[in-house]
Amino acid sequence: MMRLLTVNDASEQLTLSRSTIYSEVNKGRMSHIRLADGSIRFQQAHLDAYVAAREVLACSPTKSQRTAKRAPRAPSRFRHIDVSRQLGKRK
Repeated sequence: MMRLLTVNDASEQLTLSRSTIYSEVNKGRMSHIRLADGSIRFQQAHLDAYVAAREVLACSPTKSQRTAKRAPRAPSRFRHIDVSRQLGKRK
């Protein structure tokens, strides 16, 4: 029979707070088993899948990514204000 892990076990193993574990469960980001008494349990595979889904592999950008042109900026809704025109030209 497989061992089911408690929220405390998951919290320690993932180094996350208990509230984060509950939050991830409520948001549907973490697979779990809800027992008849309402408590939450995890299989080791649930925790492994959670970690794998959040894995970010480090890689350097390709040359085309480094040299890609940025999208043009939208025109500013603010226009240059000529202060001398507003105050009247001084002689």
